[in-house]
Formats: sequence, C-alpha cells, structure tokens
Amino acid sequence: MAIAQEEQIGLALSGGGFRASLFHLGGLWRLNEMGKLGEVGAISAVSAGALVAAVLATRWKNLAFHKSRAVNFRDEIAEPILRLCSRNLDVGSAFAGLVVGPDVLEKHYEDLLVGTLTLGQLPSHPHFIFNACHLETESNWSFSRAGVDAGEIGIIDAAGVPLARVLAASSALPPALAPVRLQIQPKPFGAGSRTGPGSGSLPRTATLADAGLCDGLGLHAIRHMKHLLVSDGTKSFKREDIPPWEVWTSRITNPMHTALEQNRQLRVDQLVSDLERRDKQGAFWALRTDPGETARQAPFPISPGWVDYMCSMRTRLAAFADEEKKRLVNWGYIQCDLSVRTTYLEELPEPEALPFPEYDFSREPEGKRRYGKARDNRRLKARGRPVSG
Repeated sequence: MAIAQEEQIGLALSGGGFRASLFHLGGLWRLNEMGKLGEVGAISAVSAGALVAAVLATRWKNLAFHKSRAVNFRDEIAEPILRLCSRNLDVGSAFAGLVVGPDVLEKHYEDLLVGTLTLGQLPSHPHFIFNACHLETESNWSFSRAGVDAGEIGIIDAAGVPLARVLAASSALPPALAPVRLQIQPKPFGAGSRTGPGSGSLPRTATLADAGLCDGLGLHAIRHMKHLLVSDGTKSFKREDIPPWEVWTSRITNPMHTALEQNRQLRVDQLVSDLERRDKQGAFWALRTDPGETARQAPFPISPGWVDYMCSMRTRLAAFADEEKKRLVNWGYIQCDLSVRTTYLEELPEPEALPFPEYDFSREPEGKRRYGKARDNRRLKARGRPVSG
C-alpha cells in the first residue's frame, strides 16, 4: 500500500548562497548514511537550497540504493555541487543583467546544472518543489511537476517552464539580481485549480524573486507533512560584518535583512514548538547552532570559535576555496547528525568519520574571519597563491 504524502518525510533546504548549498550537502551526506534520503517523499527548496535540490532532481534516477543508501552519492550528488560552488555567478550575472536582462543567471544554471529540463520532466518521486516570491501578490509560489501552487490564485499549468528559469527566479534577490519575469499562458488553470480573490484576473506576466522574501526555509510548501527535516544554512545579520565599502548601501539593505530574519525566526519557533509538542516528528539543524550546547555530545571534537567562523562566511553565489567547501560540508554533516539523533532517531549510532576527515574541528580556527588582510591571506593560501605581507 502506498504511503500518503502527508505521512512521508518532507525535507526543506534554505537559502544562504553557496555557503548554504555546501552546508545542505553535508546534511544530505549524513541522511544518506542513515538510510533516510531514499525515504524522503518531498523536497522543498529556496534559492541556494534549490540548486542542491536541482542536482538531486536531475540525478535521482542515477542513484544506486543498496540497503536504503545511495552507494554512488559522492559521485552523483556531492561532486557536482562542489564543482558548482567553485564558480563565480553573482557579480557577473548582476552586471550582465543591467545590459542584456535577467536571463544571464538562467543561462548559467542551464549550462552548469539542469540543461533544458522542464518542470514537467521532474521525477514523479520524490516530489521536488522549487519556491519563489511572486512580487505582485507578495506571496510564495511553489513550482513542481504538478504545476505552480500560486496561493489564492490557484494552480497554474507550467509543465513547459524551464527549471533553469525557476532556479533563477528563486535566487534573484533585488537589487543585486533582477527579478525574473515569467510569461503565463492564457487559460492557466488546471483541474486542481482553486478559486480565490485573484482567480478571475490573472496577469499574463508574473514577476518572481528570491523565495526568501516570503519563506527563507522552504517550509510553507511541506507544512502539511508529519515528518519534517529542515536544514537552515542562513546566518544571523550582524552590523559588524558589514565591510567599509558597504556602509552606505547597508542603510537600504538593513531593513530587508531585519524583515527576513524575523520571518525566518517565526517559522523556526513554530517548527521547534511543533516538534516539542510531538505534533510533528523530525529534526531541525542550522549553521549557527553551537554543537557544544546540544543535548548530545558531538561525535567529533569541536574547539571553540567554529560557529563564528562558519557564520562569517559570505552569503554569495561566488567561488569558495577547497578548504572552505569541505569544512562547510563537514559542518552540515555534524549539525544534521546531532539534531537527528537528538530529536528523531535517538537510537542511531554515531558516525565513524567525517566526509572530509582532513578538515576536522579539533583545533580552533586561525583568528577571526573578518574583512581584511588576515582573511584574504587564508583564502590565497588555500588556493596555493602567495600571501601579502
């Protein structure tokens, strides 16, 4: 007998630049070892999390599951994500977008990730959901094989929409990356349409931007599911993290950061409350969690300073050095393991080794990651280049 989707596992992947993509990869790595990745019924993703979900969607059919574990996870999932996070996408796309329009980022995703795959060609299982914010109605739109769940407007048939365009919309954060304008066909409603205040006058063009403006965690689309696994790769906004050259622009962006943080925290508080009351089952893990403050002891030694170090990594679609990538994967792996074994699968044994054992956390990070020479020298050294004096 098929299990109703509400009884299956829902996985949510937040935004947060390539930092979040790598953090999510570590969590997926551990879930696969636990034998839970293959049991996921729906994956709802936002922005950089959507990039990870896109890799899963395009390669799911290639995963070879043995005893509930994908034995080729590293080759099929991890390596493509690591390669993607070695590219610089945001600055070039932003400047090119001023000249040729917002299609540049879509072209990057087409070339690097998903090719010409459309929503209608997504796997039937798991149910992949890619979220974006519809600016005209200030609501979350969820794109999937079934169409677009457009809130009060209804269900829009979008089988022919390129996945690369949806990814571009999900990660387009104005003013840096321009919103994506999606042409909607006349008579858009399918058999599952709802009726609502806006259902009678749907415009033919939708303006879409980063789903983090509505739901930075991707939880809204799977809120009905009983089992929830949520990976949060965002970091708290701190005034001291602003570099000198962004002081003036920060006066514009600070209110947006504040609103996004409040939105995220409300959803986290509700999720944690549901888990504590046992209304939901599952686990929540976050980049900013201090492993030393969790109910279980971390399976690997973690020295002080690593939470600040990880949270100081940039929120961009820009290249990360090899060491940065592998540390973020390891960090997501540990956070996922601690959370799942604390609140969901309490009898699960500890992992034996990190995905990249050479980058553990037994020693304190070298100084603080801040804008300046010390941080730049570490990045240059990681890339094998000479450092400045």
